[in-house]
Order: sequence, then structure tokens, then C-alpha cells
Amino acid sequence: MTYDRTLFKELKPIKATKNKVGDGKYISAKGTGIVAITTNSGTKTIFDVLHVPKIDQDFLSVGQSFENGFKVLFKTGTAISMMLSEMRFCW
Repeated sequence: MTYDRTLFKELKPIKATKNKVGDGKYISAKGTGIVAITTNSGTKTIFDVLHVPKIDQDFLSVGQSFENGFKVLFKTGTAISMMLSEMRFCW
């Protein structure tokens, strides 16, 4: 999910859905669509991304990463998302 509407290659409005976030509050998603991420090896497409204007940072689920062909590795204090042989640090 992302707050940044400009990241969407395609965005369709949806009925407002409530999504629980880390502090226990609920925020509404206003749309869903396709986000294109530019990487060193080309553009990667992520489907079914929620547009949530009231969050202050982007989130990518581990399950959704797998569905989009990424591998996710966790190491103390770091998460690494990889697409095939490319490594990309997420946070």
C-alpha cells in the first residue's frame, strides 16, 4: 500500500475499505492498482497495490512480494527484497 498516487501506472477507485495499521487504528483505502518500480535491471510491476492517502510511508507485504516474483530475506535490522539475481534494499 502507498499514499503516493503518482506511483500508480493504473489506479481504479474502490469502495472505501478499512485497513488496520501498527498502532491499532484503521485507515481507508481509496483505490487499487498497478505500481511500476524502476530498478537497475528494468521496471518491475506490482499488482493489486492499495492507494491509502492517509498513511505516511509505503508498505509491501511479504506475501505480495512472493506473488510478484520477489524473494525476501530478513537479517537483523534489515530486509532485502530480491528479484532474480538483482538485490534491492527496501529498508
